[in-house]
Amino acid sequence: AFLFEYSSSLSKGGTNEEFCFVITDSSQQQSQLTCIRVQVSKCTFVTDSSEGNQTLERLAATLSTSPAQLWLLNPNLRKSPDSALSPGTSINIGRMTSTTNMTLSKLSDMFSTDQAIIKMLNADIPQSWMANDSLSSIMQSICILPRSGSYQTV
Repeated sequence: AFLFEYSSSLSKGGTNEEFCFVITDSSQQQSQLTCIRVQVSKCTFVTDSSEGNQTLERLAATLSTSPAQLWLLNPNLRKSPDSALSPGTSINIGRMTSTTNMTLSKLSDMFSTDQAIIKMLNADIPQSWMANDSLSSIMQSICILPRSGSYQTV
């Protein structure tokens, strides 16, 4: 039997990673290289048991937002923001939006959010685009965690 477990961090949303390992039979006579690809979803976070008593309050502090904002993004949660979340609970940590010809600063201003949070939630966007404040002319799916109730046209 073989068990592969993968835990991601908040800053891995959108990444596509390959893991390779050698599987050897119990007699040590046959080995096989096996690779699997893991695609980490954007805008979601799944709690696991290694995080102890994860709450919306703790998660909100990590994301520089309010527990109420995360609670609003998760209408399926019936618990208060300070209640412990069960391991395996899927939490929405933003909303997906599509952008074209949008700079990082415009996107940040539009949703009244920090550029650092946009970068953290979108690990698949090349750092060179982020550094140049240009997200590309190609249509991008971006995870955004707006400030509660904020949207401005720019």
